[in-house]
Amino acid sequence: MKDIKRVGLWGRLVGSVLVVYGGILVIQGIFIYVAAAVPGVITIMMGRYIHESGKEAQEILRSNGKNIGAVDYLLKNLSLFLLLTGILMLLAIILYSSYFIMALFYQ
Repeated sequence: MKDIKRVGLWGRLVGSVLVVYGGILVIQGIFIYVAAAVPGVITIMMGRYIHESGKEAQEILRSNGKNIGAVDYLLKNLSLFLLLTGILMLLAIILYSSYFIMALFYQ
């Protein structure tokens, strides 16, 4: 239960901070062009998934571990966060590798 308590506290806190940060990124990006707001939207989505995980962890604590639905939602939100993070990491690796290759051959 100690770990669930930690997820409840930090999930809500980090999720809220990510949503606010994503909002700032959207506002900054929208002034450049619409596509520049996409990183902010993705950050808001990631923050929402983490925040919802924290809320579900709090629900698990309130029910003394008897609410199986909350466990399911916690894992669902956590898995969506990890999926989005994995996709972004792969995209970053591909883009950095492409840039590196282009830098080597187009000097």
